[in-house]
Amino acid sequence: MDIPKIVKASSKDLERVKGVLKLGFASDALLRWVFPDASSFLKCFDIWMEEFSKIAFENNIVYSEENFYGSSLWHPPGVEFDNLALEPTFEYIPSDRIEVAVKFFEEFEKYHPEDAWYLAFIAVDPAQQRKGIGSFLLKEALQMIDERGG
Repeated sequence: MDIPKIVKASSKDLERVKGVLKLGFASDALLRWVFPDASSFLKCFDIWMEEFSKIAFENNIVYSEENFYGSSLWHPPGVEFDNLALEPTFEYIPSDRIEVAVKFFEEFEKYHPEDAWYLAFIAVDPAQQRKGIGSFLLKEALQMIDERGG
């Protein structure tokens, strides 16, 4: 088995990064409960990846396998994500689920540490899994964090 080559992605790679993250989360139980309709999931997750990737690209901490078979988005300590950016997607959450979904996001935010590195998203194309890509994505990022004294 070849060792995956991990690279830092740049903002010009945004669509490729978003694409593999969408593939990786297309069958995620929580996100598909929030957005059970396939077209709504694709539309909303695209918005989520656009917003979550901004901080990662601004801080040069988007790691990808060289063919974009996997990617990860990291946020550095002390950076706060603006949840209001996701509000336009809430209209696509089924009405019988919106209250629970909002409570979940509020609880999730309550326990989000502000003084630690945050792995916002990591995913590998399902067709490319079991090749060590996810492990190498994590290894590369953790090495960078250690070098920065994190």
